[in-house]
Amino acid sequence: MNYFLGKTSLSDSLISSNQIINQKLAGTLRYLDSREDEQQRMITMKASSISLLYSHQVPLKPGQLPSNPNQEPQKQGNGPQYEEKQYLVNLMDSPGHVDFSSEVSSALRLSDGAIVLVDVLEGVSAQTYTVLRQAFDEKVKTCLVLNKIDRLVIEKEMNAQEIYTHLNQIVEQVNSIIAELISKDYLTAAQKENEGENEIDAIASDDFDVPDDEILEQQENELFFCPEKGNVAFSSALDCWAFNLTGFSRKIAQKFGMNPRKLQQFLWGEYYYSGKKIYKLPPSSSSRQMFVQFVMEPLVKEYNKLFTSDMIVNTAEYKDSRSKIKTLFSKWMPMEKGILSMVVQHIPSPNIAQRQRMPIICPQMVADPSQKYEDQDEIEEARRVQDAVLNCNNSPDVPAVLYVTKMQPVSSRLFDIVTRAQEKSESTVRFVAFTRVFSGCLQKGQTVNVIGPKHGINDQVDIKQAKVDHMFLLMGGQNLQIIDEAPAGCIVGLADLEDIVLKTATISTSTLCPNFQKSKTISLGLVKVAFETENLSDMEALKKGLIKLDRSDPSVQFFVNNQGEYILSTCGEIHLERCIKDLQDDFAKGVKFSISEPIITFKEAIVSQALTEKRKKIKGQWEEIDSESEEEVKEEEKKEEEKTLSDIMAEYEKVNQQVQKEREFLKKEMKTDMYIEKILFNKYYKNNQKALDAIGYQKQCATDKTANQKCQIKVRAVAFNYEITKWLEKEHKQIQHAYNLIQLTQEGVEPKVQDIELAYQFIQQFLGMLKEKGANQRLMRLIEEKALCFGPKRKGPNLLINRFLHKDDSFVQRIYSLAKKYLNLQEGDIYQESVDGVKQLRLDKNDNQRIDRLEQVLSAHDIRERDAINAFITGFDIATQAGPLFEEPMLGVMFIIENVNLVKDESQASQDNGDDKEEQKVTIRQDTYGPFTGQLIAAVKDLCKKSFLNAEPRVVEGMYLCSLMATPETYGKVYGVINKCRGRVIKEDIQEGTNNFLIDTLIPVGESFVFLEEIRKKSCGIAYPQLVFYGFEINENDPFYIPLTEEDLEDHGEGDILPPNPAKIIIEKVRQRKGLPIDKKIVVSAEQQRTLGKNK
Repeated sequence: MNYFLGKTSLSDSLISSNQIINQKLAGTLRYLDSREDEQQRMITMKASSISLLYSHQVPLKPGQLPSNPNQEPQKQGNGPQYEEKQYLVNLMDSPGHVDFSSEVSSALRLSDGAIVLVDVLEGVSAQTYTVLRQAFDEKVKTCLVLNKIDRLVIEKEMNAQEIYTHLNQIVEQVNSIIAELISKDYLTAAQKENEGENEIDAIASDDFDVPDDEILEQQENELFFCPEKGNVAFSSALDCWAFNLTGFSRKIAQKFGMNPRKLQQFLWGEYYYSGKKIYKLPPSSSSRQMFVQFVMEPLVKEYNKLFTSDMIVNTAEYKDSRSKIKTLFSKWMPMEKGILSMVVQHIPSPNIAQRQRMPIICPQMVADPSQKYEDQDEIEEARRVQDAVLNCNNSPDVPAVLYVTKMQPVSSRLFDIVTRAQEKSESTVRFVAFTRVFSGCLQKGQTVNVIGPKHGINDQVDIKQAKVDHMFLLMGGQNLQIIDEAPAGCIVGLADLEDIVLKTATISTSTLCPNFQKSKTISLGLVKVAFETENLSDMEALKKGLIKLDRSDPSVQFFVNNQGEYILSTCGEIHLERCIKDLQDDFAKGVKFSISEPIITFKEAIVSQALTEKRKKIKGQWEEIDSESEEEVKEEEKKEEEKTLSDIMAEYEKVNQQVQKEREFLKKEMKTDMYIEKILFNKYYKNNQKALDAIGYQKQCATDKTANQKCQIKVRAVAFNYEITKWLEKEHKQIQHAYNLIQLTQEGVEPKVQDIELAYQFIQQFLGMLKEKGANQRLMRLIEEKALCFGPKRKGPNLLINRFLHKDDSFVQRIYSLAKKYLNLQEGDIYQESVDGVKQLRLDKNDNQRIDRLEQVLSAHDIRERDAINAFITGFDIATQAGPLFEEPMLGVMFIIENVNLVKDESQASQDNGDDKEEQKVTIRQDTYGPFTGQLIAAVKDLCKKSFLNAEPRVVEGMYLCSLMATPETYGKVYGVINKCRGRVIKEDIQEGTNNFLIDTLIPVGESFVFLEEIRKKSCGIAYPQLVFYGFEINENDPFYIPLTEEDLEDHGEGDILPPNPAKIIIEKVRQRKGLPIDKKIVVSAEQQRTLGKNK
């Protein structure tokens, strides 16, 4: 499904069947696109709902009478008898553009089924996969509609046989996506089952049970799209016709006197009709498949009568032909018969769908209430709620349960007219809760309990009461109809909740109703902008408007950053434009404001490189981190090079003078920071080994003293494998959960066994992935025994390791101790790495020495070890939240606190007696630099950033997966735009039956704005890019790269002729926006400036 596929045009035809709009306007009115910008752009931006009635012919079994005694059974041909049944269909039109994927998620949460549209001309796109995955994750049954078949005849001039082949390929492609989703889901379930039985074996190997063919086959039969089953429809939304083989088989059966059910099985596939018989093989060379013979040939024949190859689009002749086709086909194959009949036959009813989907929507709804409640009355009430929801009971006597997926803004003027309010609303916009009734029958004036999203988390109570005074039937856009009751299965709008519900909420007449889970969102808020008003007095009005905008859109996020700026996070360029229009027209009307350039989300990371060949274990992944072996390597290098101290110091003095001179010049223009210092370091020190030796430079390490010069700290930065980093980002909730578990146990709270199992499984998976990616034994043991915390905010993908930490205080060991105590695990069950005995003793000995040195520092400054550890964590947290490159969060970095030493000057060293030591403590406690814990925080923060810069820092940027189609004429231009925007092509195919190229490429989010504009210009609008967020990737360009070798200088040049460095350009743009110093001189040659005269 994508935009420009005809979803809204198709909805027009279905709406016209209920006489809500004129049938002549169907396909062009776009009734459900009620916003002005939706009509102008011709894309849907907001999900809209409308209720439709549909009368369907239901086949009767032999001898069965109609459910309505006043109705006579009907019959067509030799087929079975039918009865007419009325169905209420809640139709929701959701956006196809990736910027509005959250609207799709909101609609899916309230749906029992979904219709997936595919443009037969463009075929399956990346967004088709995204929507199918969303529906599969939500356990929503889907039907397939192949739209724009008319274009295959008119534009591509395909014959009936070619159209059948093309459609068959599209169905197979969509089914291959379904098969992939089923396999992934089965393997994930098998992995979790194996972990439940034996966590250690599941982590150590990838050997899972072979998928049961019968189970997979059963799921495929249920979910696959098969035209012969009737769950695939063929349509032209513009011409207002559609059909499925179930309905078409009845037409043919009536004509030839056949059984429609049996005929339907042969209308798709390699089946041939000749002489009133059906054959599997073609009886003659001129035989055509039955679908071609009975379905496509009559259709193509009628189109060819009215459209010729030389007809010009939008001429009077063309429009007249369109009108005739629309009139003919809408009577022959009405849209509502082809689509809605498929819906009522293949989409499950609410009482079936809710039972199937409830484990996804609300897992607690299928859990045993006796495990949560002890009181018998509470257990009975909880079971009443469960039974009502699982059976979709619409009786007024059972508890009513509703779920709000979003707050939909409605014009206050329209709201007052519909409700006949005597007093006009003060604000220009009112909010109506977009709600589905899951059980019971909600009555007007009834008091309900609004259950907030925090209810039930850590035994919190988040319930507020509200009275439902206004209830609406949603009839598309802002069209509301007042109703007095809403039975289960309906989608309605509730007013009077705008002061209670922020975005989502569960509503029930029972206080024991569990909280529904929030729907998953595909698109992320990658594009941010800062708002500023022209008049300072309007800031409060702008803030209120932004808060309202945040409530009206599930994918919008508003917050105030550390600099006091109002930041709005959106999903893309079009989404941002819509939000700005909403602010100007509704939420902050009359407020004049300006916005900054788009603020793109970036992150900072390092890549791993070994210092020498001796310390390489796996290229580009892990380094030896033992400081003793590093010192040994340094000693050998110094002996081999035979350097003298005098030569080293002379070179250092020479370089230092140059650095100081440029540093002084920069300080006159701007405030220097670590980024500028790193540029100076690379410029003067990087290729000068003597100068590096003089300053004691160690790659990936940083050593410095606290402000009072009494304590020296050494920190090392090591990169995680990027696969582990992405996994940690995905498991951030598990990390936070494990940390909260440790905190609760330290406070004396009895933990839950289930929580301990989750935390233990996370640790096992983490260590298993480390081993799989090649982590050495020393690193494994260091993480097990010295890991302090993840960060930032105790849940990020970075890790702090403290070599001075006692083993029992390690993050990992605390989880292990809880597992041993509550899960009855033995020592042998715990995942441990075997370490050589000699190395282990030496490591323990070194750790004991480190602990002794830390105790000297603590004793000298009279602070507790817990305070020092908290200071380390705080400094680490601040550093990982704002890295040194451009103050963006760090990603996948492990910081190791190697040494903490007490520094004594000569006067302190001579004080050996007890009185002198006591006097020394008093002196340090009265430090003019403030509390020592504060000095530790500042020192650790700076050292984390310095060690990060001394490694191999890189920029991490978000990437869009772009799927586009290019013709042979635009192929070269498309590749030119991709290269210009730093894109990377990952897949290229030729579209079946055409000369067009299907290209999948990764485009940086920061380049997407230029890319979209350029690709449309260069391809003259032919190439339609479809952007879906792919993930974050490391930019391989070194932002501090300077060519030093002769080969590099020959390839890249030097000075001003160096080619642009993409990573450095990104960094300096972000730094300039944030007001940070950049590597750019304001005045280059002041004494050489001159005024250029005008040529006469």
